[in-house]
Amino acid sequence: MTDNHNPANLSSPAKCGWLGALLIGLLAFGLAGCNKPAEEAALDSDANGYACRDCKAKFFTARTVFPTHCPDCKKKNIDQVVGFVCPADKQMTVEGRSRSSAKCKQCGATVAGLGMPQKSDLTAWGATLKTAAEVTGQ
Repeated sequence: MTDNHNPANLSSPAKCGWLGALLIGLLAFGLAGCNKPAEEAALDSDANGYACRDCKAKFFTARTVFPTHCPDCKKKNIDQVVGFVCPADKQMTVEGRSRSSAKCKQCGATVAGLGMPQKSDLTAWGATLKTAAEVTGQ
């Protein structure tokens, strides 16, 4: 009696089908690994947003720039901002990182789901792009 579940005992057409299915499965698994998980994508941004606690300036920098002071008042009293994403309308509300929730700017619901704001979100919030020279003094 032959074991048809062992690939070595399968006929040539059956071997091709079995190997083809294996290759398709590996390819699908490999392609699925190329996508970022939703949690990782929500924490990824193309910019860093900040608010000054003293003069209330809103600004953002390139992703690789980390400010040492406010570009307007030159004080070091700045907070990084995050986005709170409303599950109902997907609207992002930008607030200081120290907050645990925010009111959705569109529907008014209290939201706690975090996401990192993109350049477009920060611009809509009223922030302006600043260079490394403006925020680090270098």
